[in-house]
Amino acid sequence: MVSDFLVAVVWGVLLTIFVQIIGILIWFYQQADTPARPIHPDTGPGAQTPQSISNLYSRNGEDSSTQSSTRMESCDWLNILIDFSFHQLRDSTEVKRLIMKQIHKEFTDLLMTKTQGKMIEHLSVREYSLGDSLPVFSDITIVKAERDDDSNKPKIVEVEMNAVYEGGFHLAIDADLVFNKAAYVSIQVNRVQGRGRLQLSSLPVAHWSFSFIQDPLIEIS
Repeated sequence: MVSDFLVAVVWGVLLTIFVQIIGILIWFYQQADTPARPIHPDTGPGAQTPQSISNLYSRNGEDSSTQSSTRMESCDWLNILIDFSFHQLRDSTEVKRLIMKQIHKEFTDLLMTKTQGKMIEHLSVREYSLGDSLPVFSDITIVKAERDDDSNKPKIVEVEMNAVYEGGFHLAIDADLVFNKAAYVSIQVNRVQGRGRLQLSSLPVAHWSFSFIQDPLIEIS
């Protein structure tokens, strides 16, 4: 039970970093040697979707598969940008803070469940290692792309892709159990491989999620 939870924690941390590390890198470059300037309101037109991309979206009630691209595309450009960013930011304070924030969030969610929450009173990180690489994605394809009729804004986007992780993320935790018991659990994720689905949605609020379509291959030690 605990090992399954730790695998989920590790994958959640890796994906969170994968999505946010580019944003952190952009923020770093913007902050470097940039003098403080007053912030002016944006008086220009609102966001618009270029026509070449607009053709990929379907309307409410339409079959998105008939308009969305179904051919598989390479993610080489994305993988190499993420790899570059990972090498630049792996040991930065901001990334370490992001990792601990995500881990503590997963711990909190676990302790709030009815089953695990009755057995575990507290969880704390003894040590962790981010590993030497992030997941590599390939064979991406659009499975759904819809926009709202009224606002003409993107409503939901879903893409499928192959994901392979061989970075060796390591996490060790101390668990305080009921009846004054304690446990130490250590896990290293050597390999995770499978086809997953990434969903971006604006309803009910803007959010993203990632899940495997089928049970992935997982090798841990």
